[in-house]
Amino acid sequence: MSSILPGSTMIQNQENNKTKDFRDFLEELKCLFLRVRNPHKSAFEELVQKIFKSTTGSLQREKIVAFVNESATTQVLEWWLNATNIEVLKTQNFMHYLCKFIQHAFAINYLSKDTERTKTLDNLTKNIAVPSQNGKNLASNLHL
Repeated sequence: MSSILPGSTMIQNQENNKTKDFRDFLEELKCLFLRVRNPHKSAFEELVQKIFKSTTGSLQREKIVAFVNESATTQVLEWWLNATNIEVLKTQNFMHYLCKFIQHAFAINYLSKDTERTKTLDNLTKNIAVPSQNGKNLASNLHL
């Protein structure tokens, strides 16, 4: 179907390139972490420049939303999401809230780690139902 639509191949190639750049970025961040636990901002900016061919300057909301999409959110939260019924999360549009959480956390911690401000983001996810793989959904039924 996608080969029938005009321009769809080009869009698919752009998405593939974006995914590859994102994977490269995460891989290089892991390598940077192993090399230096708390790198200078200039090292991060240089890494972004080399991978995305762009400057880090000030963050714009649109760029964060474009960068941290559902796929990125799934990758970032992969370890935790393995315990959930991801299809139910998607069906009930709860991935939207998880994406917002990661986007806000990214913006808060972009220049420096800010644990206290990150903790204030609990309100974005506190009231969503998170279905477990085993179907018991015990965590979602707790009164917090």
